[in-house]
Amino acid sequence: MPTIKQIKDKVDIARKGIEQETAKIILQFEQQILDLVRENQLYDKGIDGKGQELQEYKKITKILKFGKNQKISNTTLKDTGAFYRSFQTDYGSFELEIFATDTKTSKITTKYGDNLFILTPDSDDKLSSEIIRPNLIKYFNTIFK
Repeated sequence: MPTIKQIKDKVDIARKGIEQETAKIILQFEQQILDLVRENQLYDKGIDGKGQELQEYKKITKILKFGKNQKISNTTLKDTGAFYRSFQTDYGSFELEIFATDTKTSKITTKYGDNLFILTPDSDDKLSSEIIRPNLIKYFNTIFK
């Protein structure tokens, strides 16, 4: 049976390592996290992180996308895939940042806003409940075995 001091020491270890462990989890699941924005929000629903529908494509864009057999039911911001592939995460001080490095990024954010890169409450819940929490529990279990 562990002593109170041993339990306290383990709690201190867990507390000190939680941010670093969270950073590891984000790195390990980066593509899945980015898909919460790229696929679930932008592609599937055509919404930004505030849940606002993206400005509709112009008629000529819809015609071109239709000709390429691409989705036109909502604005996806996916044509060649370069913008989506350029998405990255950065994590520090318990803050997650999602951004894109594609050459078109500033033009896209000027038109559609910076909210493209934030998680909707639904996506944030999925991040917490399906990715971060279960993996932090594994981390805690290694300390408190």
